[in-house]
Amino acid sequence: MYNSQRYGKEIDAAAMRVVRDATTGAKTISAAAPSTIYSFGTISSLTVSAITAPGTFTETVNNVQTTFYLDAEYVFEFTLGSTVGAMSFPIAVVWVDGRPEWKANKHYRVVVLYNAGDDHYFAYCEGTLGALGTAARKNVPTSGNASSSQVVMGNDTRLTNSRTPTSHTHGNIQNTGALQSSDVTIANGDKLVITDSSDSDKVARASVAFDGSTKTKALTKNGTFETFVSTAASQGLSDTEKSNARANIGAGTSSFSGSYNDLTDKPTIPTIPASLPANGGNSNTVNGHTVNSDVPADAVFTDTNTWRPLGTGSDDACAGNDSRLSDARKASNIISSYNAVSSNQSSISCSLSTTGCENKIYYNSGSSDITLGITTNANTIAVDGVDSITLGAGKYAEINFIRMTINGTTKIFIRSVSQ
Repeated sequence: MYNSQRYGKEIDAAAMRVVRDATTGAKTISAAAPSTIYSFGTISSLTVSAITAPGTFTETVNNVQTTFYLDAEYVFEFTLGSTVGAMSFPIAVVWVDGRPEWKANKHYRVVVLYNAGDDHYFAYCEGTLGALGTAARKNVPTSGNASSSQVVMGNDTRLTNSRTPTSHTHGNIQNTGALQSSDVTIANGDKLVITDSSDSDKVARASVAFDGSTKTKALTKNGTFETFVSTAASQGLSDTEKSNARANIGAGTSSFSGSYNDLTDKPTIPTIPASLPANGGNSNTVNGHTVNSDVPADAVFTDTNTWRPLGTGSDDACAGNDSRLSDARKASNIISSYNAVSSNQSSISCSLSTTGCENKIYYNSGSSDITLGITTNANTIAVDGVDSITLGAGKYAEINFIRMTINGTTKIFIRSVSQ
């Protein structure tokens, strides 16, 4: 909640739009929008050219329809850098506590409230941003470590210096990690109570002889010592222990040497022939020829001599980079001409003798208008219906001719473009 109780206003912060700009330097807001928080980083100056009025609603009172403005809040948050420039707000803004004194390296929050009751903009300024908490209101030390009334900076030596732990114990464990021998005495015949932390069940008390006789035994949850299997190459197991170990894993005795020749009931492996007959199953080759796919029953193998050398002849194969395959070829039978004229021409016609396109450009080199007449008849057709062009002095005209054969009859289509 942006609470301005001193002016009787309370606006829900969740309903306000936030505009963030972390770039430095001078800032200008041409028209501040209502219910908007403008959050800047470190700036040198701020100019708010105008403030947009809030929304309105209409209400009929005593048969008179009246327009009312909604209350609105405009918030500007920023930090002034080492150089403070102009700080400008619209003249309509009334500073409640007087215009603030802008200081370098200070953080500000300016709140402008629109009071719909008396149609005024009231502004007040806070030197720090309250939403940051109590730490934002404390200073950092100029040098050295922070005091109790200052905020600790990252270079405070107390954050990285070595600490010697004070003397303390964890049960029977000393600072060095060793057991305190004065509190725990272990001797032959002592009883140990071991607790399972997973279910807090205690094992039965058992006598432990610290004379080496239990070095290959493990204490079970039942309070008895059982022999465990050693990972050493020489385990020192008796024949009975070895037999028990094999029985535990379901293994038996064996004298197998590991050689294939010592196996019995080996299968007979047939000898692989050096070659296969042509009709001997799925053969890769027939008469020295590779067969890569199914061949129809009535297929006839003949030498059709389909191989062709690369070249440019009519019976040669064409390489993929042959220049004749390129699209970069000039179109055939396209004619363009340029004509400078200074007087009327009553007849302009196509000069193509075969199918093709012709573009004629005429330029009026004289000082007065001229008329270009285009010859038309049953087979010479002006597409746009224009059979003459008036060309002003110093102007160009383009005339396009297209000659083609339609149903055995030669037609010439004409289109004129005046410029």
